[in-house]
Amino acid sequence: MNVCTICLLLTGLLLAPAPLWARVIRPASLSLVAGPVRLAVSDTFLITGTSGSIRQACAEEATNADAPCSLPVILFPLGSTEPEPGQTDQLISGLRHCQVNPITPLVVTGHTCSLGTEATNLRLSRLRAEQVATLLRDRGYTVATVSGKGATDPVSTNPTKRHLNRRVTLVPVDQSPARPAAITNHDGA
Repeated sequence: MNVCTICLLLTGLLLAPAPLWARVIRPASLSLVAGPVRLAVSDTFLITGTSGSIRQACAEEATNADAPCSLPVILFPLGSTEPEPGQTDQLISGLRHCQVNPITPLVVTGHTCSLGTEATNLRLSRLRAEQVATLLRDRGYTVATVSGKGATDPVSTNPTKRHLNRRVTLVPVDQSPARPAAITNHDGA
């Protein structure tokens, strides 16, 4: 597709009667119905459904688009060691989206909500973490450590959102070599 075709498609999208969803267009690629298209411009634009809908994206939007990727959190039903439906696929696609290399060691930590005894929650959180660690290993990922914290680290204290506490979190282990401490001369020189 050439630049004229892209302009015609964008004009058609802007004049369409249905409102458009907001999306950021990057210089490297533009996702249209026909597939990826290269743009010859170096600016980032935002398409919205309002009049005057092409505008140059503000610096904040451009900065947020380049924010670091958040690793997926796997949620579990009450009292279960099996993830909620669809969580396994979201886990693997989230790791791929964040470009986590399978050889990068991951710390897998299980959590529970505050329902149940402390001993039960510690055991359940550990079993959840082991379940996810096994799933990761089966898919070729490296697991550094597996632990369970029980209900000691909630993300929500709201009783209607306690399901968010029944989770397993992943953290990649930084394998960059430690920087040597600065050498100082104590002779005053």
